Amino acid sequence: MKNIKKLVLDKIEDKLMTNSFRNISIDSIAKELHISKRTIYETFESKESILEMAIDRHQQKFINYADAIATKIQNGELSFTDGINDLMKHYSDKHSLNNEIFILLPDKAKNIFAQRKNVFMKFYDIAVTEGLIKEGTNKDVYFMIIQTCGLAMHDPKFRHDYNLNFDSMHEFMNIINLGILTDKGKEAYKNKQNIMKNN
Repeated sequence: MKNIKKLVLDKIEDKLMTNSFRNISIDSIAKELHISKRTIYETFESKESILEMAIDRHQQKFINYADAIATKIQNGELSFTDGINDLMKHYSDKHSLNNEIFILLPDKAKNIFAQRKNVFMKFYDIAVTEGLIKEGTNKDVYFMIIQTCGLAMHDPKFRHDYNLNFDSMHEFMNIINLGILTDKGKEAYKNKQNIMKNN
């Protein structure tokens, strides 16, 4: 039989796309894979250890995917915009699994955040090099905005209350990235900021 560990992790990752980890039973996994529950527990210490391994593997896949897209952009095989759209779509398709990280493993989530920030900074630097983002923008603050919005949008209640779907989230990102101010609006904004500083 194929590698038991890989089979179980594949099945868990697949199920986490539509189910909470709490609702997935080891019995059902064993039945679907035509192996015994005992075989699974001979391979993994606990149900929680399966989740941790699935998340580690999921995160590594995301990093590898991001690295491949970054390489294609830098080699001129893919435009920056198409690459980012591809990466965002790939990430948003996995939102159920991402939710499990935040809810069940908050300590691991901190490490995941740090890794994702590194991915973000890589693409941010590519965008600056390509002249798509102004130099001097505080990228830590920009990342904080994106991350905070992303966390809010991963909350099912938040998405339900505000009727958010992929299209509305995409438009939300457009507003953050493109802004809504005209040149006249930007000038008025700067003047207001100066008045506030001087008071």
